[in-house]
Amino acid sequence: MGQYKTPGVYIVEKSAFPNSVVEVATAVPAFIGYTERANNKGKSLLNKAWRISSMSEFISFFGGPPKTQYQISEIAAAAAAKAGKGGAAPAAAAAAVESDFASGDKEYVLELQGARYFLYHSMMLFFQNGGGACYVVSVGGYTDNIEKPKLNAGIDVLLKEQEPTMVVIPDAMSLAEPDCIALQQAALSHCGQVMKNRFAILDVFDGYKEAQDSGCIEKFRNDLGTNSLDFAAAYYPWLNTSIVQTGDLNFANISNADKLQELLKAEVDGSELDDKKKTEINGKIAEIGVTPKTATMSTDVDLHKILTAVCPLYKSIIESIKLKLNLLPPSAGMAGVYTMVDNSRGVWKAPANVSLNAVISPAVEITNAQQEDLNVTTAGKSINAIRTFIGEGTLVWGGPHARWQQFGLELYQRAQNHDHAGRIHQTGDQSVCIRTQCFQHLGNDQKHDQ
Repeated sequence: MGQYKTPGVYIVEKSAFPNSVVEVATAVPAFIGYTERANNKGKSLLNKAWRISSMSEFISFFGGPPKTQYQISEIAAAAAAKAGKGGAAPAAAAAAVESDFASGDKEYVLELQGARYFLYHSMMLFFQNGGGACYVVSVGGYTDNIEKPKLNAGIDVLLKEQEPTMVVIPDAMSLAEPDCIALQQAALSHCGQVMKNRFAILDVFDGYKEAQDSGCIEKFRNDLGTNSLDFAAAYYPWLNTSIVQTGDLNFANISNADKLQELLKAEVDGSELDDKKKTEINGKIAEIGVTPKTATMSTDVDLHKILTAVCPLYKSIIESIKLKLNLLPPSAGMAGVYTMVDNSRGVWKAPANVSLNAVISPAVEITNAQQEDLNVTTAGKSINAIRTFIGEGTLVWGGPHARWQQFGLELYQRAQNHDHAGRIHQTGDQSVCIRTQCFQHLGNDQKHDQ
């Protein structure tokens, strides 16, 4: 109440309503990773949390997709290189290498050159699955190596932001496995120990492989530890998506253009086309990678269309590259599902039994027995399964386990969706904290009228 220094009539108004808990956002993910650029009208956005609400805004501020390249190698050569690195016998290494395409009596693989930047295509998967407002922290460009310290610094950027409620780092899958696990542990610490109002969506390293053969699930569980697991959820397996289209690719995605030309010319020369047609097609093949173009040469776009139409092998190679680029970790898609479910139903509705958009299939088919091991383990570290069902498509199946604490087998069976309470609890904490700010830091001798 104010100090009355002169006689008079004063009006003192009191609030007619008691304090109420205010609503806060429950599904605002923060994505950390590498982008083509990071600027807003000349002002750098590098290592800054920038809010966007659509894919067009992402492209405007952070640029387009990376130009991922693959090298064409014979399986024998690829197996020899693999055997040299891992110490395996060449025959065993060759058996472990899966062919991407064949030409004549030889089989070939497409080997990734450089780093695989997941963030751009993951953002597309996020928005296609109901994503909305989110934050993006760009920690570098496509010419930079993907490094754990940079991604870790991106997590620290979020310390100053109040709105984000989820942390997603798709580019963590391009790190070495120990660095990936360490980064995920840092995300868990940020969400559960520092901020205490955020939720990390984690991917399983090598989650596109069979769990029984690769041991990826067991490694993930053993290495991740037990700290702050009630502030996270993990999903398995990776997803075969339809994000990248054939029109997004061309011969520039192949690093050794000379090998491509060699294979295409061999295909044309061995065909039943007449000599005139062979000469014409071989002339177009010779234009691959030529810069600058002369007036008589086709543009790269037209050349790609011509080669796709007249060279079945070229079309097969491009399709193989498309399949590789469409293999994505599920975390960003799940962030979109969280957003869609929270906005349409509410945070109390578990994001389970929900179909995924722009997804062709899971990278690994999971049986009922395998899902039982994912859902319930003696250690209490459950992993959410993504499965395909006839007539329903690809679904996030079963109750999500946001809490990974060691509740015990009986409690998991008794309360399938209890783990989802972790996100609700975090949201409630934040709402109450915001509304009770008016009561904080008052002296013991002061009164509050509200």
